[in-house]
Amino acid sequence: MASKTSSKINVDSPDQDAIGSDNRNNETETQTMDIFTESKALITIFISSEKKAIKDFSKAIGDGGFENRLGKLMVAIREKATDAADLKQLMRKTGLKAIDRQRLAEAEWFEVNRETDIVKATIKDSKKGFSSIGGIQNAIRRNEKKEKASDETPKGEGKDESPKGEDKGEETPKGVLFHELTVDQLVVLIERNFNKDEMLLLAKSLGSKAATKKLDKVA
Repeated sequence: MASKTSSKINVDSPDQDAIGSDNRNNETETQTMDIFTESKALITIFISSEKKAIKDFSKAIGDGGFENRLGKLMVAIREKATDAADLKQLMRKTGLKAIDRQRLAEAEWFEVNRETDIVKATIKDSKKGFSSIGGIQNAIRRNEKKEKASDETPKGEGKDESPKGEDKGEETPKGVLFHELTVDQLVVLIERNFNKDEMLLLAKSLGSKAATKKLDKVA
């Protein structure tokens, strides 16, 4: 009986380990290079498709474009329908249910609002452009939220109430001892460091101490 030749790899062979290690390193390097190559390729495709989508969308919402025609049709159907049940029946008869309901609603919304200032301004002010009506709607919502937040923020809260340029008296010189300051300089110093309530308490405290000292002298 002929002896069978073993096909097993000799795990004790250093040469075999070296070959396996080199192969693993080569595979890792190849995979890493594939990651960067594939990323670059996909980014190029993405940018190109985005530009095409924006360009196609501009045509779609223009006169005779798909979104434009769909919006006009939806408005006409809604005007023709006598009630919600009739509208539902018309949608079924026309077969428009084959188109996504959100797409239909967006097309109708754009047809109704396309000439409004807010829609025109949103499209005009967009640096990148839009590839869908939903994108325009989202941009309008974001702008409205920003305006609302700006309106709700109290203006000038926590700031010095005194008008700009108001003369608060003589400036307090630097490097001068407290007892060397004039009355006007003391007033400026107190106004800078205390609010109205604190100044009132300080005045009461000083008045009380002055009265006490006066009584001590009399006694």
